[in-house]
Formats: sequence, C-alpha cells, structure tokens
Amino acid sequence: MSKIGLYFGSYNPIHSGHVAIANFMLEQTDMEEVWFMVSPQNPLKKEEGLLDEDIRLQMVEIVTKQNPGLKASNFEFDLPKPSYTRTTLDKLKQTYPEYDFQMILGEDNIRYFHLWKDYESILDEYAIWVYPRAGVRSDELNEELLTHHNVHYQINAPLFNLSSTQIRRAIQKGDNVENLIPTEVFTFITENQLYR
Repeated sequence: MSKIGLYFGSYNPIHSGHVAIANFMLEQTDMEEVWFMVSPQNPLKKEEGLLDEDIRLQMVEIVTKQNPGLKASNFEFDLPKPSYTRTTLDKLKQTYPEYDFQMILGEDNIRYFHLWKDYESILDEYAIWVYPRAGVRSDELNEELLTHHNVHYQINAPLFNLSSTQIRRAIQKGDNVENLIPTEVFTFITENQLYR
C-alpha cells in the first residue's frame, strides 16, 4: 500500500517551515506523498483573520505545483464543520482504501492531542510522525504519546521558530515577510493585498 502523509493545518498562510517539514518527511520516511490537508475550521482554534478556505487552498496549490510529492487537498471542505480529524480519517479510508495514511504533527499539536475527538483510536490505528517546535518543552508532552509504538519522534527534523500568526501580524504592520514564505505565495499575497 502506498503510504501517504497527512499534514493538517489552516495554512493561513502556508509558509516555508511547512514546506521544509513536508519535504523532510518525504526524504526521511517511506511516505510516497505528503498531502496538505487544508482545514476549513479547526475545532480547537478560533483564528482571527481566517481567510476563505478556497484562497488558502489556492496558496497551498501554488506551492505543491513546484514540489513533486506534495499535494494540496480540499478533502475536508465537504465534511461537517468543525473539522474533526477522526471523521476525516474515516472518510479518507473509505474513499482511498488502497492508501496507508499516516499523520504529521508538530510537538505543539501533540501537547493537546488528548483533547482531540477519539484520540485513543487515532493513536492505535495510525502512525504519527512528530516534528519539533520551538518553545515546546519536553516535560509538557504526554508520556503516553511519547512512548506509544505508533508515535515516531523526528528529532532531526528542521526546527522553525515561525508561525502563520506571526506572518499575518508582520504583514499587518507592513514588515517584509518575503524570506518567510515561498516566493510565489508572497507574490500572491501582495498582489491580492491579503492580511492587510
């Protein structure tokens, strides 16, 4: 079965850290593709300034066209909102029985994983690849999640002190974010005057 990495996020906007992590997972694991799962609404986040899902998907598509092995997915757009990962995983398995889906999560998400709907069953059924995030201390992480046989901690993954929230705030202040996001996405944001 082809192994597909699922990288969930709002991507508001997608930035260079997202792309580097996805490519790292392609290179360092046996995943054949990484799908950026653009989330219409995260039940654990109330994001201010959340752009329309189609605009966020468009920015991800700009990136994936330049990176073989990466794919933009709007799979969650037609599912009930808010987007529960358990629901998405069940529908993906029904739609693509030929794929072995695995999850890509940052340490910040693992810290709150126990709050996810049916997290125990997700943990038992799916491999989870965890990449480090700046500012997350190891003593904040759940021991069960760190030692579970399905959790693979990628300590050598690139570490980015970068978030979409920081980028949005920087754009609002008029700061130059060209070195933080892919060039084509920067052009798209500038031309469409997004996040102003």
